[in-house]
Formats: sequence, structure tokens, C-alpha cells
Amino acid sequence: VNSDGMFEQIEESTTEILNEISRDSASHKTLRYTNDNEEIEILEAKTIYKGKEYPVDKSLIEDKSLASSHLGFDQKRQILLAFPRVEVGSVLYLKYKYIQKTPNLENFFSDVFYFGRFDLNEKAHIKINSKLPLHILVNDPKKLLKVNESVDKSGGTYVYGLTIDLLKPNYERTINEPGYSIVGEKNYTWVLVSSMDNWQEFAAKQSDAYDK
Repeated sequence: VNSDGMFEQIEESTTEILNEISRDSASHKTLRYTNDNEEIEILEAKTIYKGKEYPVDKSLIEDKSLASSHLGFDQKRQILLAFPRVEVGSVLYLKYKYIQKTPNLENFFSDVFYFGRFDLNEKAHIKINSKLPLHILVNDPKKLLKVNESVDKSGGTYVYGLTIDLLKPNYERTINEPGYSIVGEKNYTWVLVSSMDNWQEFAAKQSDAYDK
């Protein structure tokens, strides 16, 4: 994360297919971004089945524009990946780079990380280096997370460091219920990261940008 709020992110994931339902739903991966100030680069994508790797061919990666929103003039784009040889017992591997070329709000960064809310998370590791000072809010009712913070001022440059590790497998989605129903936020496992620590400051900054 740069001091102006612009950031680059590398995301790497492995997903194991355990049953027929997940085989159908996980065989395609969708990534969306805004063409004006965001960029996504697929670094590697493949299916691993019975010890053999099946790379995602470029012909199976589609990057196209979506219909514009009535709320603004941003051009939304969608990347659709189709994984080959997706069978029960196969593992889907995806690594990509996301770049936000200009921040949505100047000198501002925020993100929230959920663990086990949408899929069974066996393990997770998140590392953030930021030239912006960051505040964190940890909601860990099951004591599943290890969170470490650090500050490095060597060389005259401020760098805030944060690592988050999931220590045990976790799954929190309710069964036979709508996705966002009876479970309250305080019962999920998540970490919120933000360069601001109060809503008043955020509201003032956002309203100035909105008026502009």
C-alpha cells in the first residue's frame, strides 16, 4: 500500500473439490474490475488431478466489458476462467495480481478479510506492507487467528507490517439458510484494516470527493 492509498495485491488460492456440488460451482472463476483505475493479471491457473497438472489455456480465459451501471460512468469488466478436468478430488490453483492504479479516496485504504464465511478455509496467510499507518479491528470469537503487527522506520521510510494466519480450519456459513441471514457479524471470524479509525473522518473525506 502506497502513501496515497494506491495498492498492489497478489492473491494465491488452492481449492479442493470434495463433492459433485462443489465440482459444478467451482469449475468457473469470475473476477471483476473497473477498467478506469484497476487492473488484473492472471499469473497462473491450473487444475491438479491425480498428480497431473492441467494449465488453463488462454482460450479458456475471457475478459470482456459488462453493461454500464446507471449510477455512474465507470466501465466494469469481467474475467471468466474455465478450469479443465475438474473432478471430485481435483485441486484448482489460481494466482493473480490486482492493481489499483488510483485510489478511490486519496490517502485512504481499507479491506476486510473473512475466514470460513463462504467456503471451508483449511488455512490462510495474509501479509500487508503499507506506507500508510493502518488500524485493525479483529473479531475472533473462536480464537482461530494469529495476528502480528510491526513498524519499520529504517532508511527514513515508514512501513507498517501486518500478518494474519488462520490456525485451524473454519466454516461458518449456515446450512439451508440465505447467505446473509441469522448469523450476526460478531459471530463471524474477520479482520478489518483501515487507514482511518473513525467514521466522521471517513464521511468527511468521502463527501468532499462525492461533491467534487
